[in-house]
Amino acid sequence: MLALQSAIGMSEVPTVVGGKVSLWLLVESKLSSWCQFDALKGTLRHYSLIPPGGGGILTHTLAHVASGLKVKEDDKSGDGIESVFNRVDSFLVEGKLAEAAEALKSGVSGSQAEELVEEWVRRVRNRAITEQALSLLQSYATILSVTNSIS
Repeated sequence: MLALQSAIGMSEVPTVVGGKVSLWLLVESKLSSWCQFDALKGTLRHYSLIPPGGGGILTHTLAHVASGLKVKEDDKSGDGIESVFNRVDSFLVEGKLAEAAEALKSGVSGSQAEELVEEWVRRVRNRAITEQALSLLQSYATILSVTNSIS
């Protein structure tokens, strides 16, 4: 249990109350993660066009203009930032949080936007770990209840 707590940085312990697993954590909800991702999109469009070393005022100005003129892509197979957004959105809709975090992190790798997504990626990964732990605990509680009812 301590390994789980340290892995996701939680201070509360999962408890079983009345046969149900109760998990009190300060983790992002899926809706909150999606809203934060939507809020990041505009900034990521801009910073994805800036190399990791940064740039001067001209670089930022051109990136701002180019991000406004950029044509939105509908497919998920491309390497552009819009394709990355589409992949992340579809992973979030499917509930695949770890895949969404990895898609965004790898999609902005090598650009100035990489620094901007670190916090969101960390929170989403923590949420995915928490959901896996909760699923494991619920399965364990179900097995215990079945085992106890048989004996």
